Amino acid sequence: MYFDRRASPELVDDLRPGGVLHPLIDIRNEDPALRDVQLRRVGTSPTSWVSLYVGLTTVLDVVRGPAYYRLRAHATHKQKGGFDDAWRKPQTVDQLQDRWTAVEEYIHRVIPAVGPRHTLKEGALHAAMCSCHSPDYRVLDREACVGFDDQDEKSRVISSLKQELDSAMDATGNAEKWWVLTRDAALGTGLDLLGVDPAGRVLVIEVKPGSSPLGIARGPRQVAFYVRLFQRWADASKDGEQILNKMLRQRVTLGLTDDGPELTHPLVFVPVLAIGEGSMSREIERRLRQLAGAMNASTLRHERIAPFEVWRVDASGHRVAIEVV
Repeated sequence: MYFDRRASPELVDDLRPGGVLHPLIDIRNEDPALRDVQLRRVGTSPTSWVSLYVGLTTVLDVVRGPAYYRLRAHATHKQKGGFDDAWRKPQTVDQLQDRWTAVEEYIHRVIPAVGPRHTLKEGALHAAMCSCHSPDYRVLDREACVGFDDQDEKSRVISSLKQELDSAMDATGNAEKWWVLTRDAALGTGLDLLGVDPAGRVLVIEVKPGSSPLGIARGPRQVAFYVRLFQRWADASKDGEQILNKMLRQRVTLGLTDDGPELTHPLVFVPVLAIGEGSMSREIERRLRQLAGAMNASTLRHERIAPFEVWRVDASGHRVAIEVV
């Protein structure tokens, strides 16, 4: 199991003021309520990249190899923004600098072309939370995925965790239709947000719009899955704490999150369901608490996992209410 999104020192340097990629930070800061910049790497690869998000989607990845840069984007964005396929080829920093005006023109064409399914509701809430200067949390990463070197090991771990979740739900004896449907629902491929609170605990956050009753009701099971997955990764990793602290410091260095305390030793994980603005019916609140309670009673009973938290967050990403379940 692995999780490591520390960017290379060269990529971080090029994102600093005066670097060839610093305009990406400026573009993000022009509209932080919708735009976001994230650092990326897979495993121990020497290649890392920076992604420019608009809502839920990335409109540009700038990949930094050992001695080159190359650019990439989704086919839909390339078509709408007029992406030059020559940018996909390896190029030196000087070559990228020469092309950067054209790259920025692409960015400013593609951003308005991003559709509302990426920028409204959940997309706007994700971006707001990533850019929020909140005293309650700082964002480490988004779309956070624990990786596996071996497919059989991945299948074994995920199957084990799903069985754990199913057993927790079955133990309640609840046979309501919504409960059964939730038990069989897909869990997703990546955690919405990974953060840190003022006490240095790792926040494992799933984000749901207030207008998504089905997502809210299913949320505790999703969060339980991800918090157990990251806790297992931390238990198996020799340097998980160091990795997360370095990721946090890189974001602080680039002004993408606020400075503050490092993570606890050993790591402690907090399962969080963050719900955006909008009124919840009493029935959805009942389902949410019932499922969160079932997760707390079994799958989340671990010395490095704190009790389940339900947050209400406003449109700017600030936490306005918290309930510990």
